[in-house]
Amino acid sequence: MKLCTMGSSIKSLAELENKRQVVVNMENEQTEFTVEYQDNYGVVYYRNVKATDIAEAKVIIRQMQPDVVIRAITLVPNDEYADSED
Repeated sequence: MKLCTMGSSIKSLAELENKRQVVVNMENEQTEFTVEYQDNYGVVYYRNVKATDIAEAKVIIRQMQPDVVIRAITLVPNDEYADSED
């Protein structure tokens, strides 16, 4: 039995997540992602972007701010499925 190193495990998980996003967005539906990024001065920013997957969300931020470090990308929950307390 072969064990994976931590780096390859993270890469594999990222690939699985990306494949899941592709399946979810087979019709090129755009979903909303929050991208957390940091500039060269250490200031952290959050921006919501509409993209077909995580990779595209990253590209959108990179096009606007090429020198930032992207710290996290999260999927914004769809309000359509949120529980309401009416």
